[in-house]
Amino acid sequence: MCSGRRFGYLQVSTIWSILLRDFELQMTTPLPKPAYNDMVVGPDAPIMMRYKRKVFLAPEEIAARQA
Repeated sequence: MCSGRRFGYLQVSTIWSILLRDFELQMTTPLPKPAYNDMVVGPDAPIMMRYKRKVFLAPEEIAARQA
């Protein structure tokens, strides 16, 4: 595998990990069927998402909830 491709996978992995860590994601449309028209399989219709930033608790709040 070429180094550029490896770097691209690393970037995509990093972006997804940050999105999944920091945001709550919810689909607002039904899951579309796969489209096999191209070399890369993708959805045959747009996928609409709603996102909301997660609120992280301070260490003091975590300790207070555990007590």
